[in-house]
Amino acid sequence: MKAGGSVILRAATVEGEVRLLGSHVGGDLDCTGAAFVNPGHNALQLSRTLIEGAFFLRNGAEVKGLLDMQGASIDTVHDELACWPGKGDVRLNRCRYGAFIDGPVDARGRLAWLSLQTPERWGEDFWPQPFEQLATVFRGMGHDEDARAVLIAKERLQRRARRKRARSRLWRGMIAIKDGVLEVTVAYGRQPLLAFVWLTLFWLFGVVIFGYAERQDAFKPNSPVVLRSPEWTLCGVGKSEQRFLASTQQSVSGRAEAGQTQLACFREQWEASSYPRFNAWMYSLDVLLPVLEMDQKAYWRPDPSKRWGTSALTYFYFQSVVGWALSLLAVAGFSGLVKSQ
Repeated sequence: MKAGGSVILRAATVEGEVRLLGSHVGGDLDCTGAAFVNPGHNALQLSRTLIEGAFFLRNGAEVKGLLDMQGASIDTVHDELACWPGKGDVRLNRCRYGAFIDGPVDARGRLAWLSLQTPERWGEDFWPQPFEQLATVFRGMGHDEDARAVLIAKERLQRRARRKRARSRLWRGMIAIKDGVLEVTVAYGRQPLLAFVWLTLFWLFGVVIFGYAERQDAFKPNSPVVLRSPEWTLCGVGKSEQRFLASTQQSVSGRAEAGQTQLACFREQWEASSYPRFNAWMYSLDVLLPVLEMDQKAYWRPDPSKRWGTSALTYFYFQSVVGWALSLLAVAGFSGLVKSQ
């Protein structure tokens, strides 16, 4: 059918099918307050229909049956979500439209709208185009945050469908882990700045871990020369004790006061006055970010011989790996490498 003007079905009640397959409507298709009743079959068939004006589905309209809009092209959609059919009775694959007027314009509401589709009914596992179309419309209407939320939901559902196609349970589990990491760190590349939030959290956590370990005397200089020097070795011995030095072949009294830690004693030595001070904030940042050099790692290292040293050293390696991974994920997110094509 080719209509030069509008097709008005306002307040109509139809028991059976309204079939406008491949039609050309030069104006609006107005289904305001209409009722289309054909449970289990096509109620309103708009596949490949071109509507140059608006499609109205509001003010108490109801569709009991399939509303098929596959491949349809519409200028604007004026609707209420309550007027659409139930789950499984909406088909929007390859449907294109320009904007929403007098209807919900938010990601939450429109994702609920897209969830009315069940591709499984048509022998498919997922339709990405309706999500891409919705995101395009949101961006065109200036709703960039909603567009991003739609694309994140699309990535989540598309990756879930891919995992279901994997035959091996082990492979499916590995893909699930990868997808989970990409979701929480960079939102599948749609929010790469999220990686910096995680970097900040690990940085602060490292400040707490390394700062506490340093206060517990669980750090030592990261220099073999310093560790063999009298200033360091004699600070591990109390003043009332003797230590034999191989370098001088003599027994020398220790330098540590009663109850003083080796690290605290070392810092009081004149020879150590030029040695860089430990800074938990800079140390954690130095460990976390591989591209930065704060010189803290070069001068200090957790001491595994002390009570908290092993824990600090374990976290040192863990934070180093996390820093590399999050940095690479951030770069990949900004470059679009982790997005589904």
